[in-house]
Amino acid sequence: MRTKPPAHWKNVDVGDESDDAVEIVDGLTEGDTVITSGREALSDEARVRVTRGGG
Repeated sequence: MRTKPPAHWKNVDVGDESDDAVEIVDGLTEGDTVITSGREALSDEARVRVTRGGG
């Protein structure tokens, strides 16, 4: 298993939004992993494990 650095909160600029998608227009770097579920319970620098999706 590849070790990942801890998760960090990032400020992003949001573009278009729909019921099931949000466009991020600035604030992420190509290759960044984005947490989309359970993020409300995380603190900055929390250790996480990717269980599905990219990474």
